[in-house]
Amino acid sequence: MNTEFNESIYNLIPRTPPPQRQPLKYKSVFYDAVREAAKDKKFSSRTMGVIKTKVETTDYLKKQQKASPTKDTPFQRSMAASEKKSRVPKANVRPTMGSKSNKDFVKTNALTVIKSPAKQPKPRYVDSPGGNSYDLENSGYALKYSSKGNYGKVPQYINTRKEQIKESQRAYDEYVQERFRRGAIQQVSPEELHDTIRQLKQNWEEVYQHYQSLPVLTDTYPGKLRKERMELEMKQLEDDISVLEKHSIVYVTDRY
Repeated sequence: MNTEFNESIYNLIPRTPPPQRQPLKYKSVFYDAVREAAKDKKFSSRTMGVIKTKVETTDYLKKQQKASPTKDTPFQRSMAASEKKSRVPKANVRPTMGSKSNKDFVKTNALTVIKSPAKQPKPRYVDSPGGNSYDLENSGYALKYSSKGNYGKVPQYINTRKEQIKESQRAYDEYVQERFRRGAIQQVSPEELHDTIRQLKQNWEEVYQHYQSLPVLTDTYPGKLRKERMELEMKQLEDDISVLEKHSIVYVTDRY
């Protein structure tokens, strides 16, 4: 008889709640092995205590014992004759002072200014009645680029690229002709190519009609698989049609 939900005199007696047990913690199976290994190597490198190694008191490393031996000859630096500087003048040698020149600096500077070309004024333009002027070179009004010598000409790198493309096409044509002579590949005729594209489009129409007949809500696993299979099939047909329509010349081979 269940007395939990029925009235009973025993329910009036206070009961001591059972002790709560802590949830069991995870303990690895390698816990004991790791603990023992840590104890073994914990004090493996300690050095305190009685010295157990015999120390040599006579044959020990002395100062500069392993240093590289120095040369007896002093250091000499080889210097070319042109790199040598002049000797320092002695204390009793006085410098030459009061030297004069007969050069007429005023006349020389005047001749230099006369012979130099005149400074051209910087081109500017005014766009307001008040006379506000601006730089003409960077304004866009001056014919800056169209006046250059290479304006309107094809850059050299484009001509180089065109030559590379022509060379690649020529090598490819030679390879195709060689395969033709060996009978390894065959060219598809335009009629056969047109029929192939038409047949692929008919196949796509058939798959699309079946795809349109599917229910709007597909909640079963086989139905989802069928829908995905039709989508992949239509995508493959679209890619094949696109590839064949882009190229007017198609080659086929039996070997891959």
